[in-house]
Amino acid sequence: MRLFTVLTLASSIFNVSNASPIEKRAQCASQLSLAASIANRLMSNWYNPILGYFNSGSLWTDANTIEDTHNLMLAAGTDTYSVLDSSNTGIEGSLASTTVWTIQVDGSNDDTLWLVLAMWKIADYLQARGKDASSYLESASELYSLVAAQWDTTNCGGGVWWSTAKTYKNAITNELFLYTSADGYLRTGQASYLANAQKEWAWLNKTGMRNSQGLYNDGLDFTTCANNGQTIWTYNQGVIASGLAALSVATGDKSLLDVAEVTLDAAFGQLTQGGILKESCDNAASGALELTKYKSHLIDISFY
Repeated sequence: MRLFTVLTLASSIFNVSNASPIEKRAQCASQLSLAASIANRLMSNWYNPILGYFNSGSLWTDANTIEDTHNLMLAAGTDTYSVLDSSNTGIEGSLASTTVWTIQVDGSNDDTLWLVLAMWKIADYLQARGKDASSYLESASELYSLVAAQWDTTNCGGGVWWSTAKTYKNAITNELFLYTSADGYLRTGQASYLANAQKEWAWLNKTGMRNSQGLYNDGLDFTTCANNGQTIWTYNQGVIASGLAALSVATGDKSLLDVAEVTLDAAFGQLTQGGILKESCDNAASGALELTKYKSHLIDISFY
């Protein structure tokens, strides 16, 4: 599944603007061709059409792959991978059932928010072809609401929980909540999205999850509410940047871009070796395959 990482990186070059879903960025033919070849290999070697998911994947990686392939189809003007609308995730999106989604995400709030992004991208693809996208937009709303209900002020003064087990508040879940809230406002104009984005950033900015190096650690200590000093994942540095960029567009506050730039500069300056992004687990002997995919999201989500 390392191809997943390359597809994400390649598709990022022509990522469709979230603020204006069907307005394409300038295309790069070589990157478009590379992304298509990778997507073809993923589909032929890993996608299981009978079971409706990617072998060796997981809920959040399937969501990201679906988002990327629909982004690729938007950029290329093709329908090559529309079969993914009949994947488990695609079918569940078409059902737009809160009950089904609650069972599927199994309390994982970060996975839930990755699915929001996938639902929006499928909707972008369908709308660009003049098709009804209402069920996917409804699914995105339902998924988002599941996480919004997890906002809590009893522990560490705010933030959403990593899961419904309510044992941990981490960077990725709250960064994704910031991003989907701000982007949700740009997509719908609904004031509740903007209010959540502003509330999230006001809290996140004060938590100390961003360390003295300008990088976000994994999360907060449950007891002390201090930065827990755990792993600095690459994707935590990218998601926060996109969240701040979306919030900047929503509010007109350009200073948020300066805040995002601090973390991006730190990430590319400190989390690379020979110009290549590195996770702390890249050289681990086993158990780190899924974690090595994180770096693709620093690039993908930084192309807001």
